[in-house]
Amino acid sequence: MQLTSSTDIANLALMRIGQQTISSLTNQSDPNAIACNVAWGQALGEVSRAQPWSCLKKRAFLGQLTPGQNPSPPVWPPVPSTATTWTPGVAYAVNAYVIYAGYLYQCLIANTASTSFAYDLTRGCWFQTDTYSPNYLGPPQGNAGLLYEWTFGYELPGDFVLLVELNGTCAWGSHNGRTCEIFQKALYTNAAYANIKYSRWEPDTTNYDPLFTGALVLNLACIIATHLRKDDARLSMGLRQEYKEYLSDARMKDGAEIKLRRYNPVSESRFVRSRYNSTNG
Repeated sequence: MQLTSSTDIANLALMRIGQQTISSLTNQSDPNAIACNVAWGQALGEVSRAQPWSCLKKRAFLGQLTPGQNPSPPVWPPVPSTATTWTPGVAYAVNAYVIYAGYLYQCLIANTASTSFAYDLTRGCWFQTDTYSPNYLGPPQGNAGLLYEWTFGYELPGDFVLLVELNGTCAWGSHNGRTCEIFQKALYTNAAYANIKYSRWEPDTTNYDPLFTGALVLNLACIIATHLRKDDARLSMGLRQEYKEYLSDARMKDGAEIKLRRYNPVSESRFVRSRYNSTNG
């Protein structure tokens, strides 16, 4: 018979540690129910993030973060507040900053500007402090602001737990390949759009796969065992090891239900993948 409630799952966990079952997870007069209720959210969260369970998967097309949710893009180049536009006939002191043709320069030799900046530059009066300028690069792309590793930021769904795929490419565990980053409840990447698969927070136990339920039972039992039994935690440690072994077996069975996509020579190209990791953007 399929389990249909959190109370059923809690009772299985209690049975694993030799404790009396409960009539309701929210019964505040039953110590066993109180322990299960307190540990429920932690146990569910840990199992949900342990692997990309099929029963928790969901799709979403993410919207970009608005500028108000990001730090302001940096000014490039970083122009000192004392910098002025180079002007013929002006006397400049050592270490003065000027802007000429969109580039920033610092004074090496005190001088009175001639009619030609190029002439003063070749005399060694100035040196260029930065090889980039707004005229050369243009304004910063994307909306990621000061998170300089990434170009775009996207708002994650409210029920987000674990990223599984980003734009058709596996983004879970070691498969990520540094194509994205989760930071402060947002997804950052160099991709100009974000179509994701993710594991959701799912409080409805009727949607759980039996494999997911089994893992949740073991993890919940592990968390509450020592508190309820008042023992030396030996049983809890044994359950923790059993939980890890169960996850390994469940991962293979759960993953076997995923049909492999046809090989795509474009998305699998090393050249295309390098575009997301190259220092050239």
